[in-house]
Amino acid sequence: MILYKLKELECSLEKKDPTDLILLENLRILKELLLKIDFQAENIPENNYKKLLQVLIEINGANLSPELQKVLDTVVHSN
Repeated sequence: MILYKLKELECSLEKKDPTDLILLENLRILKELLLKIDFQAENIPENNYKKLLQVLIEINGANLSPELQKVLDTVVHSN
């Protein structure tokens, strides 16, 4: 579901403001990190921002930038 939300946001942004390359890049980075999660081995509620952030930091091997964290927060808390 979270990947769907990211893709939806990406498509919306491409239609509205395709010049926002930073946001588009942040969406791509988050999608790549999320695709590395083994959801069968990890129990991550998609509405749990803190848990998801911890897993993504672990996968990334470093803290996520504030911009990435903001995008993640927006996606997790969107309806």
